[in-house]
Amino acid sequence: MEGGPASKRPGLALPKLYETCYPDWSHWPEMKGGTMGYLTRGCPRKCPWCVVSTNEGGETRQVAEVADILRRERHLFIMDANLLALPDRAGLARILADLAATRARVNFTQGLDCRFIDDDIASALSGIRVKQYKIACDTDAMLPFAETAMRNLWSAKRTANISCYVFVDWRNPNC
Repeated sequence: MEGGPASKRPGLALPKLYETCYPDWSHWPEMKGGTMGYLTRGCPRKCPWCVVSTNEGGETRQVAEVADILRRERHLFIMDANLLALPDRAGLARILADLAATRARVNFTQGLDCRFIDDDIASALSGIRVKQYKIACDTDAMLPFAETAMRNLWSAKRTANISCYVFVDWRNPNC
């Protein structure tokens, strides 16, 4: 099957089957007990260094449920580019609640967009078992949002391990 975000034909959407199929870990036994996948695709930001909005679409949309990608594993890698930008706020709340209910160790492999981490999102994130919250801060205009996001997370979970990834010298303040 050719197509999808990493192909030469990025506009070709993958069939739903490929978004939710279970990985074959037979060649990677070290991944036993873990899995990875996407709950959403796309991003509205259009950052100049990133191909996600071009290849996956300029709006974050849900492509799977937590149960579609997590069976009985203990570790889950969420590879979404901008999960928190999902415009369906009730759907996002459900996803975060489902992640918390699994009790699996979750690794958000991409930074969590600091502009969306208000008190409610911070509270929902605090119920998810994570080793580290990685906050994305892509421009200097986002620094106040990053500071607020970190405060909100710290207020929601005093034991949180929080890091903030800051891009330096990117010249597009609109992403």
